[in-house]
Amino acid sequence: MGDVYVRATHLVGSEDGGFKVLLDGEAVGKIRVSAIKVGIAQRALDEAATCAVTRMHRDAAIGDKFSSIQSLLADMQASVVAPRSLLVERLCQEAKSYEVAQGSVDLQRVIVGPSVLRSARRPSARPHPCTCRFRTGGPNEQEVVHHAESP
Repeated sequence: MGDVYVRATHLVGSEDGGFKVLLDGEAVGKIRVSAIKVGIAQRALDEAATCAVTRMHRDAAIGDKFSSIQSLLADMQASVVAPRSLLVERLCQEAKSYEVAQGSVDLQRVIVGPSVLRSARRPSARPHPCTCRFRTGGPNEQEVVHHAESP
């Protein structure tokens, strides 16, 4: 596909950066698919264990009576625990990255908050004391202004 023209405004990512965008999307998709697979495997294990304790053979649960059932349940448990551990580890890494990003938001608050106060202290920039403006939303949207008495 060498003769395809795409406007710069329609590019996802930078020019020649499409493969990285693809890989980033695949990484997120793999986390989701992994979580789904772990959930399905856990449900299968839960159903198998329930069956093992409720299905009877000569007045004994098959899970108690047959060691092969216990072995199968142990193998199923191992095949659920290992991928879950990897998934949890990856999700913890993702959560940490959000925590780092949140730190930058906190820094912005430290910068923006005082700036808002400085602007409010300039007489020309101040609206009526305790004036609130908001939009009601919906199909009949309108702006509502509320003036409270200043103390």
